[in-house]
Amino acid sequence: MEIFRQWGIEDRMRARGLPDNSDMFAFVESMAGHEYGRTTPEVNIGLSPAWKCILSQDAVEEELLKHARELGRGQIFDSTEFVDYADTDNGVKVTVRDLKSGETTAWDASYLIAADGAGSSVRRVAGLEMRGPSTLAVMANEYWKADLSGIRGAANTAAFRVVPKDQSVPMASVLNTNGRDR
Repeated sequence: MEIFRQWGIEDRMRARGLPDNSDMFAFVESMAGHEYGRTTPEVNIGLSPAWKCILSQDAVEEELLKHARELGRGQIFDSTEFVDYADTDNGVKVTVRDLKSGETTAWDASYLIAADGAGSSVRRVAGLEMRGPSTLAVMANEYWKADLSGIRGAANTAAFRVVPKDQSVPMASVLNTNGRDR
């Protein structure tokens, strides 16, 4: 949030997330059922003028993309994948492919940064091995939208830990990203 504040987009990020002091878990029998209890929010001790915000990753990425486009300092390509690179005297020549047309294009660049995730194709092409375990956890996520106005505490609760009375039903966590519908 401190970086977003410095970039002038902190308010845009906050508008997409939960309100301050929403960083708590509610332990519930069901989303609309009995609440067993809840954690308390972390206390802001003022180490930064930009306090944290609970916001979904997709919303952060949408705002960052919007900001990058507004800056107009480079080109942004959608539906494009990295293919290869070669070192040159002045940096690198990077080849990319348009996923819609199949057309490849080569670009001259000063740097190539492998910021394409754990399964990085840039890292693999460069022959760089990943260090550490390849799998830290196995999770299943699903994204959904629904009117949360009937769920007690949805406007200011980061997550619901559903602990059903029926022990044959598995526990689950439902992460709340905006308090309204996500």
